[in-house]
Amino acid sequence: MKDMSSNSRLVLQMPWPSAKLSPNTRGKWQHNEADKKQAKQHGYWVAIQAIAEQGAAPSGPLQVLKGFMPPNRRHYDTDNLGGRMKYYLDGVFMALGQDDYIVEATLPVRGPVTQGGKVIVILQPMEISFEKLFVDQLPLSRSITAANHAAFELKQITG
Repeated sequence: MKDMSSNSRLVLQMPWPSAKLSPNTRGKWQHNEADKKQAKQHGYWVAIQAIAEQGAAPSGPLQVLKGFMPPNRRHYDTDNLGGRMKYYLDGVFMALGQDDYIVEATLPVRGPVTQGGKVIVILQPMEISFEKLFVDQLPLSRSITAANHAAFELKQITG
C-alpha cells in the first residue's frame, strides 16, 4: 500500500446523483430517507475501495473538487448538484474516519456529457490559506466600504 500521509489525494468516481437527493425536492422528507441512506452507504464503500487501491487517506484541511459529468445536455445548477452529493460525501468522510468539517473549500466543475452521468470527486489538501484568499484582499474591501460610508454621510449632510 502507498503512503497514507496527510498530503495524499483521493480520487473517487460516484454515480450521477438522483434528483430525489436534491435540497429543492418537494414533499415529505421521510420519502427520501432510503435514497439518502443508500447514497451514504455507496459513498462509504467507494471511499473504502479507493483508499485500498490508491493508498490515499487525506486529512484536513481539505478542498473537495467535484467534476459533474451529466447524463444529458440539460442545464444543471451546480449549487443544487453539490447539495445532491451531500449524502455521498457523508459516507466518504465516514470511511475516512473524519468529520466533513475539515473541508475548507469545494469547487463544482461541469464536465462533458457522459452516458449515465457520473461525478468525479477529488479530495486533496487545501493548498492556499483563507488569509491568502480573502484577508489579503481586505485593503481593497475597506477602501470600498470607506468610500460607500463617506458617500452615505455626504448624502445625509447635503440632504
